[in-house]
Amino acid sequence: MKVLIELFGLDPDQFNEVSLSLATKDSSFAWILVLFVVPLALWFFWTSLKRIHSSFRKILLICLRTLTFFMVVFIFLQPELEFKKSHTLKNRIAVLVDDTKSMSIK
Repeated sequence: MKVLIELFGLDPDQFNEVSLSLATKDSSFAWILVLFVVPLALWFFWTSLKRIHSSFRKILLICLRTLTFFMVVFIFLQPELEFKKSHTLKNRIAVLVDDTKSMSIK
């Protein structure tokens, strides 16, 4: 975590929490992308390699295409990094005692 904070040029003593979230507000679009477009793209990546006979080149090309595709999808989902400083506070309980005559039992 400190490496990530230093990578962005921030002081590691200033932050102690890092979280990653996606900025897309419509999650149904992301599910459509994952369920339909990703398998279709992977199928296309594999079937377009019929002309290549070397298995090493096929595997290399499918890996590069898949990596590039997932990077584009990840960028399209607009990731956000949030750096936080959090600390715990001691719990305190305030007790109010009312011993006036109006609260006494007759």
